[in-house]
Amino acid sequence: MKKPLKIALIAGAVVATLVVVAVIAVGSNLNHIVKKVVTSTGSEMLGTRVSLGEVKLALTEGSGGLYRLTIANPAGFSEANAFELDEVSLKLEIASVTTDEIVIDRVVIDGARVLLEEKGGATNLKTLSDRLTQTPTDSGGTSGQPTEPTAETEGPKLVIREFRFTNAHVRVVSEKLAGESSATLPDIVLKDIGRNGAGVTAAEATKQILAPLMRKTIEAAGRKLLEKEAGKGLRGLLDKALGN
Repeated sequence: MKKPLKIALIAGAVVATLVVVAVIAVGSNLNHIVKKVVTSTGSEMLGTRVSLGEVKLALTEGSGGLYRLTIANPAGFSEANAFELDEVSLKLEIASVTTDEIVIDRVVIDGARVLLEEKGGATNLKTLSDRLTQTPTDSGGTSGQPTEPTAETEGPKLVIREFRFTNAHVRVVSEKLAGESSATLPDIVLKDIGRNGAGVTAAEATKQILAPLMRKTIEAAGRKLLEKEAGKGLRGLLDKALGN
């Protein structure tokens, strides 16, 4: 083998090895970054603890998953979790990962467990939903003054082509009910989140997903309650939960 060719092959092997190492390092670091963003941004937006057990992103395959994601009840309610998700599966557009607009082809949450709790005339999900709408947007804070740039607002924007929330169950606990009730939630499918603009931040994407999700949960639970129980209090509970 000629020396120049041999050198080229060695150089190529070294570069290939470095690329593999870099991908592994970036993937490992990205898992940590995603976990931190999900827990810190989620906790700040909802005013309650958001926990995430593990993040596994396979950049070379364009897939990933978030495991053991929980959203705690807001203060004033029981110590149970409002949401428990065993797995959130993702399918990414690989080429977009290193750009300013990350495209997520599909997000699927299957078999989530949701708690709708009423206490003192208030509900946990309405409380969380209200906090989402009160969270300052990227363009300004609650006082109308611009917020300081953060890693979340300066980082890549997101486009989510399809979000699916399927086979979820809601457990209903209320001071107005004797015991508990439960219901199966209708599947929720959202499309083209952030598609009409230049993408959205992780915080804004979370708002666009959680708002209809919480509303559908409350509506489904309310219908179940009204089917099983009688009384003016239940209609009032449903209206309060929906913000009517």
